[in-house]
Amino acid sequence: MLKRTKSHNLGLWWRTIRDIPPRQLAARVEFELKKRSLPKLPLFLRYPLALGIQIPTPALRQDYLQGLELPHPLPIVNPPADTYSFTFLNQTKELDFPLTWNSTAYSRLWQFHLHYFDWIRDILITGYRQGAIDSYSLGKIQYLISDWIAANPLYSFDGWHPYTTSLRIVNWTYAIRAIPSLANPAIATSLWRQLNYLQRHKEYFAGGNHLLENLRAIIIGGLNFSHPQAEKYVQVAVNQLCQQLSLQILPDGCHYERSPMYHLIVMNLVAESVACLGNAGWTVPETIVNYLEKMLQFALGIRLAKGSYPLWNDAAYNGVQTLDEVTSWVSQLLCKAEGRRQEAEGKSLLSRLELKFQANSSSHLKMTKLKVNLKNLVHFNGLKLLALDLNPRRIESSKQLAMSRLKLTPMPNVSPLHTGTTDEDLKLPSPSASFPDSGYYILRNCSDIELAFDCALPCPQELPPHAHADCLTIDLYFQGRPIIVDTGTSEYTAGEIRDRERSTLAHNTITIANQNQSEIWGSFRVGDKAQPFNLQSGYSPDWQWVSAAHNGYCKPPLQSLHHRWVGLGTREIVIIDYLETLVSTNYISTLHFAPGLVLNYHPDTEVYECQLENNSLYLKVIGLEANDEVQWLDAKVSQSWYAPEFGLRYPRGLLQLQGTLPPKGKVVCIVMKFDSPPEVIWNYSNGQGVLEFEDKRALKWLFQDKCLVSA
Repeated sequence: MLKRTKSHNLGLWWRTIRDIPPRQLAARVEFELKKRSLPKLPLFLRYPLALGIQIPTPALRQDYLQGLELPHPLPIVNPPADTYSFTFLNQTKELDFPLTWNSTAYSRLWQFHLHYFDWIRDILITGYRQGAIDSYSLGKIQYLISDWIAANPLYSFDGWHPYTTSLRIVNWTYAIRAIPSLANPAIATSLWRQLNYLQRHKEYFAGGNHLLENLRAIIIGGLNFSHPQAEKYVQVAVNQLCQQLSLQILPDGCHYERSPMYHLIVMNLVAESVACLGNAGWTVPETIVNYLEKMLQFALGIRLAKGSYPLWNDAAYNGVQTLDEVTSWVSQLLCKAEGRRQEAEGKSLLSRLELKFQANSSSHLKMTKLKVNLKNLVHFNGLKLLALDLNPRRIESSKQLAMSRLKLTPMPNVSPLHTGTTDEDLKLPSPSASFPDSGYYILRNCSDIELAFDCALPCPQELPPHAHADCLTIDLYFQGRPIIVDTGTSEYTAGEIRDRERSTLAHNTITIANQNQSEIWGSFRVGDKAQPFNLQSGYSPDWQWVSAAHNGYCKPPLQSLHHRWVGLGTREIVIIDYLETLVSTNYISTLHFAPGLVLNYHPDTEVYECQLENNSLYLKVIGLEANDEVQWLDAKVSQSWYAPEFGLRYPRGLLQLQGTLPPKGKVVCIVMKFDSPPEVIWNYSNGQGVLEFEDKRALKWLFQDKCLVSA
């Protein structure tokens, strides 16, 4: 990467902030000024500035979340322990009591988790399973809540960050409703102050999932209190939730930050808001329910064979409950016979509240409280996921690429030519998932092969924190096992690891001129953002396919473009990359294999073999030129790792193809096949490529007018 000069840094800052609306920038400036100034003021000045005009703490509602209450009698609380153990992000720390709530010894994200109090949920779920809560756990909740109140005065950070405050309000609410004896005046007063603080300090400067977390907390926390002011807070939050969902949920149901992990987080927080509103007898706007249903369908669509999902953008499996757990309880909430059977019982606290929807005269859906279900989460026996056919389509880019020298033209709406099969052999495509609004596709077939393709925008223009430079990356799974997978996310701390995990080289796509396709920098910033275009998808009797291009390298002097076509046959996977550039440069194509997998090269057939448990995957690279080089780098030298969870990094090997990209352009074809080596013939001349298989099936592409076209 090029060394940054002062002028380059200024330009990078400009390219980062130019997409952020002025009101959002102003909110960020206001937040930073208050964060630095208010903690320096004495408390008697800090309270009115942070909380406004205060009323005495209202009484708690008596009929709210009664289904969460644990059986009586509760055990006698032991004295506080000398130390308490906490495990967040796969990092365990033993902390002395009273706790040090903020320390440079913690990573920022670990410290945030300490302030969330999410561990309360684990204690309550264990209590429900066992029918009682033990004295140690009861004491841990009681003493640590009191310790937090004593150690974190108003507007001290990170305890009073709006995001940590949001999660803590919800978790404390569940705690005092499960254990009413906890609701002493000190805790009730602290909850009321946190609610008032959050009402005045919503994260408009961040937006996205952070703002939705704020709204959930105000809804669930506000319903705690029996007072008109609390009801006003809740009503405003419900209205804002409707508005934000209309902005943040794409037409295909995906959350607009395009991270499966954050999609599940958002879906869960919306569902909890709906459940608590219904339990309190409030009318739930139909808008919220409709968006929740869309989000559920997206989550079910991206589910891989064994319950995981692609780690697109910032995503880690320990950042949220499992996909099956979330979709199961949301399906129960919506009274749908959908959702996977839960092997782990009682993962959702609110699944203990049996609720259903009823239509009322105002065309809204009213959540009506039924009898409390004190059993564990309702189980669902299997799921039939509707097939989302990959019908041929073309999605026009919202912004035309003005690059006359490259003569970009829209791709025609055609399928790859298939020979050797009659119309009588035509069969429907397998249950693949097509989400063109978000830019995510998962091709599936009856051979238990799943091929995920990311042709998505990296992020909303104004919200780059969780974006990766990963456009046109692929993931390959066989029988639910990862074969070729993106790196994932192990941490948010700024530095070499964070930069690497967000980089183009960390994904299964192509890097040109040693640059990232999107200008990722810092922990959560992005300058110029790659824009996908010419998105198509389709199917023929034996093939499903998706193709797209992006403009991440189109700026002078390179003016380079990357086009990719990915196809899934019965046992084959084909990747066609068409690269073009104005000036000669270099390129690197990477395929990161799952930990434990090794590729062995057979020079006689020029095929790589990856041995799996019961069969093998064979891979062949076609279309190489004299200056191209393909090499397998094992886990010891690859500098590649797989990070399926925060705090975990597993070394793994990668296949790397690199060479010179000349002005005339380059076409590279990768063919993979399970069970036997691919026997193919590749012909490329006069702008046309033909890939012919041993059974006379053939795929054809045209490379003309600076565009990759399926012919």
